[in-house]
Amino acid sequence: MRRVYLKSLFDNVETKGRRTDIDILKGIGILTVIYYHFGTAGMLSDYFSSFHMLLFFGVSGYCYKVNSLLCSPKCYIIKKIKAFIRPYLLWVSIYTFINFAMDFRSHSLQGVANYLLNIVESYMKFGAVWFLMAIFITTLISATIIDYIKSNSLKVVIGLIPMFIAIVGIKLNLPTVFRWQQAFMCVPVFIMCNIFHDSIVDRIIRNLNFSRLVGVVFVCGVTGGICAIMNGSVVLSRLELGKSITLFYFSAFLSIFAWYSISVSISKQKLQCFSSVFSFLGRNTIYILITHQIVIRIVSIICARILSGVPSVLIGFFIVTILEITICCLCETKILKWMF
Repeated sequence: MRRVYLKSLFDNVETKGRRTDIDILKGIGILTVIYYHFGTAGMLSDYFSSFHMLLFFGVSGYCYKVNSLLCSPKCYIIKKIKAFIRPYLLWVSIYTFINFAMDFRSHSLQGVANYLLNIVESYMKFGAVWFLMAIFITTLISATIIDYIKSNSLKVVIGLIPMFIAIVGIKLNLPTVFRWQQAFMCVPVFIMCNIFHDSIVDRIIRNLNFSRLVGVVFVCGVTGGICAIMNGSVVLSRLELGKSITLFYFSAFLSIFAWYSISVSISKQKLQCFSSVFSFLGRNTIYILITHQIVIRIVSIICARILSGVPSVLIGFFIVTILEITICCLCETKILKWMF
């Protein structure tokens, strides 16, 4: 009975119209985000940071045609406001209050002003809430270009304009909102992944047998990792683009392509355990994005005290993953869903 309940929970009936491989890709992506936000230095963490944020913008672009066909543009925008802006405003306010309360004694008028600025900037000690506003802005810009420009080449060229605006703002230290710059940087990724959807290459990947998929994963994954290492600093979340912006995007696309191939492989091989867990996480990425950093902070403190002197990164990562799955289960059963 318990096993049947868990299966029905992980294989949620509300998955009609969803692709399992895309949910698996998002699930893998959110696990790389959790690992990176543990703050562990190392080659694996650096590799994850080179693509994990772009992956979610790419997935949104890949799925845009499917989503937009379900309703009118006005309906689609309202849907995205409910999906992104409503939880964004709620959780930015919650986290701003928490940060303000924790540092209350040291606040000056300037400090109060800085915390109010967080509502726009959304840079806080807890939570990756900024992502919701960034992906909303990216979606609006990219969707406008996709819907009104017919030529794919012209879409890419116009999509590069917001990226160059962001780079100019960075280089000239213009008074622009930092997180909005990130949204502009991700417009080309959204558009290119939208063009990739159901293209010849996409159809070939989805029809390859397992052994050939493994070959694609190996070649793209290794090449993307080498390019990321060669490029040096490749953390878009800090707008540190490394030695070459071209190499930055190239390495990210190769890595995303490799993990997409892995997701297709998992869904085709019918690996029920991995498929169910990853797709469940993928369906609930918004809950994890909002809550994972505060969960990581709590778990890190506990691990530091209980497991003093013991390498606790993997243990902490496992505990955080279990806690996030629990939160997602509570949200899917509508116990906490009102908060999102």
